[in-house]
Amino acid sequence: MVHPLSSTDNPNMAAHLGFRFLYTCIAWIVLGFKISEGFFLSMCFFALPVFMDCLKFTPLNKARKNIILVETIVSGMLFVVSVIGVIGIYVLEKNDESWKIVTKNFVGFLPSGFDISVMWCLLGAIVIITMVDWICNEAKIDKINLKREE
Repeated sequence: MVHPLSSTDNPNMAAHLGFRFLYTCIAWIVLGFKISEGFFLSMCFFALPVFMDCLKFTPLNKARKNIILVETIVSGMLFVVSVIGVIGIYVLEKNDESWKIVTKNFVGFLPSGFDISVMWCLLGAIVIITMVDWICNEAKIDKINLKREE
């Protein structure tokens, strides 16, 4: 027996988009509290579950398929950046009061770097996309009520 407010996605066992939005929002806020050398590992632990979650969902409508596609691409790219940071190509450097993501020993990336708040905002895009996905979801009870009205 499936809960009537559960997602129409497959698999449907414990897949609730509201819970996914809640844990990504909390994790994003916690990630921004204290920036330290472990930022890339934390970012990896943030992006990977969302990426894997997106791979598990098979939405039934076209709008949600596109939302999941965008979320998969964004979380996948952020996961790759975090892995690049974990292996040491990207490093964190503190300048005055801000942190920058820089690369010193790798030829393929710009050595000047960029502010870490940019990366945190990009991670916030995942939270926004999960919220949009949850809003655009049709619950099974909506489909049942729509069929009754016809």
